[in-house]
Amino acid sequence: MSGAGDFFKVDYRTEGIHNKSSYGVERMKRKIMMTELERLNHKGLLDDENFKKIREYYEYERENSKSFSTYLTIIGLVMIALGIILLFAYNWNHLSRGVKTSLIIICLICSQGLLGYALWKEKKWSGGAGVLVFAISGLSIAMISQMYNISGSETGFYMTWVVLNIPNLYLCRSKLVGIPYAAILSLYLMSDGYILLYLLLTTPLFLFDKAEGRYSEFGETMVKVIVLLGIFHWYEGLWYEGLGLGYLPFYGGVFTLLYLWPVGMKKGAELVIIGIAYIGTFGRGGHLIPEITKFTTKPILSWGVFIAALLSLIYLKKWKDPVNYFILLIVPIVYSGAEELICNIYLFSLGVYFVWNGVKENTVKIFNKGSLLVSVILLSRFLDYDISTLLRGIVFILLGISLVSGNIYMSRRKL
Repeated sequence: MSGAGDFFKVDYRTEGIHNKSSYGVERMKRKIMMTELERLNHKGLLDDENFKKIREYYEYERENSKSFSTYLTIIGLVMIALGIILLFAYNWNHLSRGVKTSLIIICLICSQGLLGYALWKEKKWSGGAGVLVFAISGLSIAMISQMYNISGSETGFYMTWVVLNIPNLYLCRSKLVGIPYAAILSLYLMSDGYILLYLLLTTPLFLFDKAEGRYSEFGETMVKVIVLLGIFHWYEGLWYEGLGLGYLPFYGGVFTLLYLWPVGMKKGAELVIIGIAYIGTFGRGGHLIPEITKFTTKPILSWGVFIAALLSLIYLKKWKDPVNYFILLIVPIVYSGAEELICNIYLFSLGVYFVWNGVKENTVKIFNKGSLLVSVILLSRFLDYDISTLLRGIVFILLGISLVSGNIYMSRRKL
C-alpha cells in the first residue's frame, strides 16, 4: 500500500498554494487528491467502483460548495425583484406614459445585463439573476398591457410569460427559475389552459435539468410537485369534490407510476398511496362516484393511466413490494362496494409486512414504519366504532408497549 501512503503524504506547500485564497487552496487540494486517486486506480490499488464513488462525491461537494455570501446575494436579487414590483405598484399612477415605458425598458435591460454578467463571470449568481429576469418580464407584460389597454386573458398572459422565459430557463438551469416557471405554468392550466400545451411547456423543465443536472434534490422535487398539482387541478376532484372512488383509477395509476419508475419521487408516491388507501378505510367515497363509464376525455384518461400503471408493474415484475398491490385492488374497490374492508385489510397487511421485513433485515426504520401503520389502522377503527373508553385505553397502552419493546429489541439486535 505504498501508493496509498504516498497519497496521504502529499505536501500541499510544494504546489505553491500557500499564498492563495482559501477557496483556491481547497480547489487545488481537491485537484491534487483526484490526481492521486487516478494514479492509485491505474496501479490497481483502488478498484473502479470505489474510485467512481469517491469522484462522484467530490464532484457533488464541488457543485454544492457555495459560500454563505453567495446565498445572501441570491436572496438579495430576489428581494430586488420584489421591491421593484412594489415600487411600481406604489408610484405607477403618478407617472406619465413615457416615463412608465422608459422605466420598463430600463428594468428589462438591467435585468438582462445582470443575467449576462452572472453567466459570464459569476455563475453562482445565475439563479437569483434568472428570477429577477423572470419577475421583470412578467411585470413588463402586465404594465404594457395596462398602459396601452391591450385586451387579453389571464390564460394568454401566463402562457406568454412562460414562453418568453424558456431561454432564461435554459441559460440558468437553476431551481430558483424552475420553481416560479412551474408555478406560473400551473396558473395557466388553472385559468382554462389547454392540457396538451401545458404538458408541452413542462418539457423544458426536465430536458434542461437532464442536460446539466444543476437542480438540487429539493428544487427538482418542488418542480415535479407543482407540475402534478396543476394536472390534478385540471383533472378535478382533489379540491372541489373530495377524493371519490371514481377518481381512484387516475390518482392510483399516477402515483403507482411514480413509485415504479425512477423519477425521484418514490418516497412521496409511497406516502400518497398509503394516504389514499387510508382515506378508503373510512368508506366515505361511494357517494362521489362520477359517471366513469362514459367515453369522455377524463374517464378515458383515468383508465388509460390505470392500464399504464398495471402494464408497468407487469413489465418491471416488482411483485415483491406489496405497495405495488394497491393498483390491483382499484377495480374491486370501485365496483365491489367493499371499499372499507379492502383498504383496511390492505393497510394492515402492509404494516405487518413492514414489521416482519424490519425484523428480518434488522432495520429499525422499516420496523417503525410498519408498527406505526398497524397502530394507526387499529386506533382508527377503535375510534371509529362505539367502544368503551376503558377498552380503548387498554389497547392504547398495549400498542405503546409493543412499539417501545420492539424498538428496544431491534436496538439490542444491532448491538
